[in-house]
Amino acid sequence: MDDDMEAMIARDYGFRRIEHIHWTGSNASRILGRLRADGQEFVVRAYADATSAKYQTEFVCWLESVGINVESIRRTLSGDAFSQLKSTGETIALHHRYSDPTMSITFEADDARAWGRLVAAIHSACRRWHPSVSLRCKFLRTDPAITIDRALGHATYIPWCNEVLRKFGPDIISTCKAMDAERFQPIHGDLWPGNVLKGPNGLRAIDFGESGEGPRAMDLATALRWMPWRGDTMAAEMLWRTWLSGYREVHDVSDVELSSVPALACLQHISWLVDEADDPGAKGSANKGYIEDHCSAIKAIMKRAG
Repeated sequence: MDDDMEAMIARDYGFRRIEHIHWTGSNASRILGRLRADGQEFVVRAYADATSAKYQTEFVCWLESVGINVESIRRTLSGDAFSQLKSTGETIALHHRYSDPTMSITFEADDARAWGRLVAAIHSACRRWHPSVSLRCKFLRTDPAITIDRALGHATYIPWCNEVLRKFGPDIISTCKAMDAERFQPIHGDLWPGNVLKGPNGLRAIDFGESGEGPRAMDLATALRWMPWRGDTMAAEMLWRTWLSGYREVHDVSDVELSSVPALACLQHISWLVDEADDPGAKGSANKGYIEDHCSAIKAIMKRAG
């Protein structure tokens, strides 16, 4: 962090002293960090894209205002949800950091049901909420056909992965083309177990960095792809049914939405495949491992949908 950004954070948020800041990672739209100031811990999100910052902070603030457990935003002294660095145009959002652990990826039925209820509560809360700016969810910001072509380029030297992508690509593309964009609404976009905190007061949704307008089925697809289809199909089926039962306690889901979930889950895998293979640090065996892991998951999901 440069001195200009540190001074901006201290000034805009009214901190007497910034004790520590550490940048932990990044993705295409933001840089992530941890901040300790005046004895308090925060997650820092530094956005190069002001539209994403505005949409996603509005989303979190709205959900908190209607009683959904989310990672609370620390507002500036002027009451804004984020602050903008004049010298570079970057925007900074601070979220309170919680000590609760994330939900285990080897979750039990009770967690699956509560997770389904949390996703449905987010969807229900946003049916009639309209953000001030427009932003598509991560997985639909690029034409799915282009995403699949890029994945095929990465998988050229792995014949079986190339075959998987070519076999299921057309179904993924046709599913996305058939979606009614008029029915899109704000969705989290990446509410996997690592973005769900589990504490004494229940589950809490964090990291809205992939959120935007999209079909509700996209959030269902995130849940589907985290079921253990490759390890224990019976357990995966039970957990998926339990997740859906929790969702339906709060919000309805149509047969049309459910039928699109496997293809959307596969699109997510392909999108992450491209992101990971594009990473300059992912070379050789690591890159091959990313590609094979995602293609193996796609096979398992589509076999289940079969």
